[in-house]
Amino acid sequence: MLIMKVKHSYGILRRMVATIVIIVTTTSVNAHSVADVSGIAFGTSYEEALQAIEEQFGKPLSRTESRVVYRDKDFMGVRFQELTFGFQKDDEGRTYFNEARFTLQAGSKANACKYVETIANRMTDEYPGVSKDLEEDGSPFYKGGTSPFIGNYLFTIYVYPGRNGYQTVLRYGPLPYVK
Repeated sequence: MLIMKVKHSYGILRRMVATIVIIVTTTSVNAHSVADVSGIAFGTSYEEALQAIEEQFGKPLSRTESRVVYRDKDFMGVRFQELTFGFQKDDEGRTYFNEARFTLQAGSKANACKYVETIANRMTDEYPGVSKDLEEDGSPFYKGGTSPFIGNYLFTIYVYPGRNGYQTVLRYGPLPYVK
């Protein structure tokens, strides 16, 4: 009788552990199943996204139906000189938030590389599995997050040689809502 109770208790315990593992795994996988930037989901209409963007960053420097631009704003504790939010429009006039680009004027290539590493470390906290590559010139290049489109990463972090020196760019997307 005692052996039957122990076996029964063991079976219940095993099912409980299996259930917990499934819940934890599902929660981890779905933590970023809705791709977003600072809580603004990709695929959101222009009107909804603009309202959410303005709540976080204030009135934009400029805006069109395809781009909303800010200057000198903080994101993830980093001061970016330019923030650009991009939108696509389909044949029926529907708009989709599909890209966000955060650009930091770093001056030198060495500074740009340092900022890439700083931003990547912060992204790793939020997006497990961020991976690093090196560009042909030795600059670090990171990619990570899960795009809502199969086979794509959600974001990249890289060094860009601009007109006024090197830049560090954190780019989400662009995501192809309109083919």
